[in-house]
Amino acid sequence: MHFLTDREQQEWRAFADEILISGAGPDQGMPEIRPDLIPAFYFYLATFLAAHGAGEQAMAWITPAVLIEEEGNFGCAYLLGFLQRYSNTLAKPATVFSDPRPFIHFTTVPLMTNARRTFVLESARSLPVFEEKIRFMDIGCGDGGLTVALLFCILEEKKAPGINEVLLIDPSPAMAALAEKTVRDAFSEISIRTWNGKIQDCSGAVGESYDIAMSSLAYHHMPVEDKRVHLRRLKPWINHFLLFEMDADHDTP
Repeated sequence: MHFLTDREQQEWRAFADEILISGAGPDQGMPEIRPDLIPAFYFYLATFLAAHGAGEQAMAWITPAVLIEEEGNFGCAYLLGFLQRYSNTLAKPATVFSDPRPFIHFTTVPLMTNARRTFVLESARSLPVFEEKIRFMDIGCGDGGLTVALLFCILEEKKAPGINEVLLIDPSPAMAALAEKTVRDAFSEISIRTWNGKIQDCSGAVGESYDIAMSSLAYHHMPVEDKRVHLRRLKPWINHFLLFEMDADHDTP
């Protein structure tokens, strides 16, 4: 909570401890909070309660918070959806995005839509002109929407005469299947392969050359040491690497 004063941090933690013990809900009052931090306070409190096993109480606090979030900021909505899917707990899912719907929701909020549009255009324009049809790899492919958008943009910018093959890598079987359908609906004549697994499991076994590899919001899940290892393993097989990531430090707690 770097944006809080020392006093606010102490007050938030003290109130969270008090609420956990008393079992109180949001209808029983709350401390004085800066107006712009009220959604963040609800998020903090719900996370604190869920982490301490008070899942139903966490739901009581996070549900009204969804209605007061600023446009484009859906942190409380994400937390509410997560708790609903995992029985009001913060249990880590065995496979990230085993259900594609939260990912699709995340990528369609205005902030992400605009960022992805900029990424696609800047990436396509930064690439050289390829004389032959390209082979493309998407690491952490999600629903395949970004792959389709980028490939269309590459063709529109006349950077390649066509698409030869697309390799879609994702640890979620449901996500990989959806991505394959998304890409096949857009490019019915090309070769499409899927690979269910994390890049940690795949990077040393690619064994084929790809003109372009893209990774969107996947590498921030790994500590920096793992990033270095797997990028080194991928380097011999990739001519151009496009990375779309958050502007944040995810390598340290």
